[in-house]
Amino acid sequence: MYGTWLLLSTMIRVLFSVDPYNASIYFATLFTYCVALFHFSLEIFLFKTVPLVPAGRMPLFVASFSILILIVFAAITHLEHPPPSSKSKSE
Repeated sequence: MYGTWLLLSTMIRVLFSVDPYNASIYFATLFTYCVALFHFSLEIFLFKTVPLVPAGRMPLFVASFSILILIVFAAITHLEHPPPSSKSKSE
């Protein structure tokens, strides 16, 4: 099950890297990081199955930092206004 989740979230994140101005893909990517943050927070703080050592804190750091970067990206780019295409209109 973890392998399936990893493959699905990776595919969504690769799609976002190809088309970062697509709002649907943006929100799907943001959601994957929120789910990861929630899951690892539960594992560390509620179930205590992962110790809070540097290796245990890394998933929390990556998910939190990624969520922050995505929110800043959305604030700067406004998502609904993609940059102009490099193709000319005659094509």
